[in-house]
Amino acid sequence: MAVASWDETPRIESQSAKHLVGSIARDRDDHLESIISHASDIITVVEADGTIRYASPSAERILGYPKGVGFGEDFLRFVHPDDAERVLVGFSRSLADPNARTPTEVRVRHQDGSWRILQAVANNLLDDPVVGALVVTARDVTRERETEVALRHSEQQMRDQAHILEMIATATPLTETLEEICRAIESQSADSLCTVMVTDEDGETLVMTAAPSFPPQLRQALARVPIVKDGELVKAAARRESLDVVDIQSDARLARYRELSRAHGLRALRMVPLVSWANDRVIGTLLLTYRETRESTPAERQTIDLLAPLAAIAIERKEFEDRLAHQAHHDPLTGLPNRAQFQELLESGLGRSRRLGTAVAVLFVDLDRFKVVNDSLGHEAGDELLGALADRLRAVLRPSDIVARFGGDEFTILCEDLNYSAAGMQAAEIAERVLAIILEPFEVEGDEQFLGASVGIAIGDGSERPDELLRDADAAMYRAKERGRGRWEIFDEAMRAQTLARREIENGLHRALERHELRVHYQPVIALTDGEWLGVEALVRWEHPERGLLVPRDFMTIAEETGLVLPIGEWVLEQACRAIVQWRKKFGARAEFGVAVNISARQLLHPELPDLVADVLERTGAEPSWLCLEISESALISDVGEAAKVLELLKALGTRLSIDDVGTGYSSLAYLRHLPFDDLKLDRSFVRGLTGGAANRADHAIVAAVVGIGRALGITVVAEGVETDEQLQALCDLRVDAAQGYLFAEPVPGRLLATALTAQLAGRA
Repeated sequence: MAVASWDETPRIESQSAKHLVGSIARDRDDHLESIISHASDIITVVEADGTIRYASPSAERILGYPKGVGFGEDFLRFVHPDDAERVLVGFSRSLADPNARTPTEVRVRHQDGSWRILQAVANNLLDDPVVGALVVTARDVTRERETEVALRHSEQQMRDQAHILEMIATATPLTETLEEICRAIESQSADSLCTVMVTDEDGETLVMTAAPSFPPQLRQALARVPIVKDGELVKAAARRESLDVVDIQSDARLARYRELSRAHGLRALRMVPLVSWANDRVIGTLLLTYRETRESTPAERQTIDLLAPLAAIAIERKEFEDRLAHQAHHDPLTGLPNRAQFQELLESGLGRSRRLGTAVAVLFVDLDRFKVVNDSLGHEAGDELLGALADRLRAVLRPSDIVARFGGDEFTILCEDLNYSAAGMQAAEIAERVLAIILEPFEVEGDEQFLGASVGIAIGDGSERPDELLRDADAAMYRAKERGRGRWEIFDEAMRAQTLARREIENGLHRALERHELRVHYQPVIALTDGEWLGVEALVRWEHPERGLLVPRDFMTIAEETGLVLPIGEWVLEQACRAIVQWRKKFGARAEFGVAVNISARQLLHPELPDLVADVLERTGAEPSWLCLEISESALISDVGEAAKVLELLKALGTRLSIDDVGTGYSSLAYLRHLPFDDLKLDRSFVRGLTGGAANRADHAIVAAVVGIGRALGITVVAEGVETDEQLQALCDLRVDAAQGYLFAEPVPGRLLATALTAQLAGRA
């Protein structure tokens, strides 16, 4: 007997046989139906015209449709519109080729409106006399695909996160980093547009910083959005809450944005505030808009929640970098550009001057008497005064002028775009305004304080280097101080020559020690009672290779300003101590005098001076009592209290101390009661005033008073610069203890002094 198809029964002649075969067929059909009903896959019979003839019971379990729903309908009604064309092509291929059994994935609508992903295979049984249709077997792979998509999404998120963190770590420009964040978020859906808006410095405006997919018109419309206090977006951001709007057009909270969103086809949005990690303030917003009225998907929200904090970190890093850059280029007290920033701005200004054929002016402003105010009122009051001065300077300058705090009580001003022929006059007018505004009283801690200033001006045409122009302005400022303060001076050719000479001295002085160009000359100090040597003063000289022998006034001021006075002073001290040791050894008791060495203001306030003196004494073998340290009266002015501490330490070593140039610094000698001086040296200006046709009675009175004070305090009074017998006689009449000067001996090298000492001792014998 031939085997029939599953729904076909063979011809049976006898009734009993027919009954038996029918029973067998019914059992077979029931068995087959039972198998189909328990199958995990959906089995669908589709006619050649696409109508559904049959769907297995698993369709209800997988798709939610009761038995019979959809029978007789076109199967495409249940297929996702985006998949319909592809599925129709596959259906046609199956109709044309019975052997075509290529699996395909298709989204099929569930009864609840959602979509399921089915993997389907069509089996062409059109030629089967029983079936005569396509039998489609479909397996639900929704969960598998969702898992795969979630995994790919997670991997992509990790790649995006790692890439963005790398951009932040490598200081990629903020806009580039935020645009990359926007692209990563937009990749979750084709209908979304993302933008990051950052709060400006004043906290009053949201500035669009990144919007890579926004059309130009929309970008322009939202470039700067004022922060409206009653706006729902701002309220939500202030509460650190996200805001979801499914339909912008119907949502009353965003009524003010309806026209804009309608014009650009925006239908829904999700806003996430960007919150500072440092202080919990809102520093911006991340806004994702959709072209459909819908909610954000879980995947979109997950991506936003992951990347929004990175946007906040990127913004904070930029703020931190900006703060560091500002601090690096601005003075923290006044908020003005600092020295480094001013020099950069000056270099840029000189470049523009070259290109445009204009002139620039640099004004160097140095306050007069500020130290007195600072010391008397305290540093806090001084800082308050400098802050007020900075505000005044900003107010009197042109909008294009730049004022900077150069350091301490020094300010610099850059004026650009000047006519070269009139630049000096224009700069002078600015200097006059600056001086006038400084002269007006300042109110500090409830009291009026007055300041003055000296201003130096240098004009440039763009060919100069920034440091040259600054140096010229500085030189002009010092000229203004020399000529009485409270005035301005313009750098000229005479100053240039002086500056060049000064620079030559400074450069040569750096090499003078290592090239052994320095010399020590000695001048004796003579007792006026018996003509004996009380001591010798060590005086430094510089054997300049081109200019010959230079005396201290030619280079020691520069040495003091550059700090070279410290190594030079140490060298002179050691040479003098070695010389006195040699003379003591050679002449014995016949040379019981000491050597005096000058100590500058910078040396005096150096914390290591007492240790240095002790070390030199130990190295040379000189007794402390053989050494006298001379400190000029003006050196005490900078800090009397600190100087007193150092003098006490030096006195404790056993050295003698002398105060030099008396009369050129303080107007009172009362400080002698508190400082441990052994000698007092009258300045040569008083000695000159004692004699001649223009003899000054005041000088006689001053010298007499000083001698009286010296005797009362047990201090030896020495007169400097004695050059004539008449001066000597006047000093003897006033009972001055000792003197030195050309009348007795010029300063000479040590070997010549030893010869003179030999002769002096021989004469005594």
